[in-house]
Amino acid sequence: MVGLDTRIVIIGLPQVSDQLGADIEQAIWITQAYVLTNTLMLSLIGRLGDIFGRVKIYTYCFAIFTLGSALTSIGTNPSEVIFFRGIQGIGAALVFTNSIAILTDAAPRQQLGMFSSINQIAFRAGALLGLTLSGLILSFLEWRALFYINIPIGIIGILWAHLVLKETALLDKNRKIDWIDFVLFTAFLFCLMVGLTFAAYGTSGLTRA
Repeated sequence: MVGLDTRIVIIGLPQVSDQLGADIEQAIWITQAYVLTNTLMLSLIGRLGDIFGRVKIYTYCFAIFTLGSALTSIGTNPSEVIFFRGIQGIGAALVFTNSIAILTDAAPRQQLGMFSSINQIAFRAGALLGLTLSGLILSFLEWRALFYINIPIGIIGILWAHLVLKETALLDKNRKIDWIDFVLFTAFLFCLMVGLTFAAYGTSGLTRA
């Protein structure tokens, strides 16, 4: 699901932009908002999993990801869709980070490499499938259906994680989160990614400069 949604909007971006009345910069951020929040949250989510439980955070991730998908599907203007895609990206970061951690805790040490490979294959397959599935969906349905597909899968994922997964990691509840370093790192990474995006695609301000 995480891999799928990194690319599923690319093919349908012209259709999304046209129906929402988005300009080129807003269209770019419909895809970049997901990637940006996904990247920024990775380090924090990993630490939260160590403190509060990876399974618990993993279960919440499905709820946030599914909520972000549902909200994106009903967005009425570019700003709403960009914001909701950001929420979806936060949920995706939860999924991606904690799935690997849970797998590492649960897999037999002698087979950890194989299980990790399967996990990565699933992610890459989702990313590859995103482009094909996007074109197929848009051949029959409107762009909002690109996000509808996440809702039933997300609900199943929430129920499955809650009922099946068990916490096996030793939690580190006494250790605090280094918020200063997280804020500084996030600010640096945010400025870097936003700057590179603007530099690559151009903005009205940079064009005038």
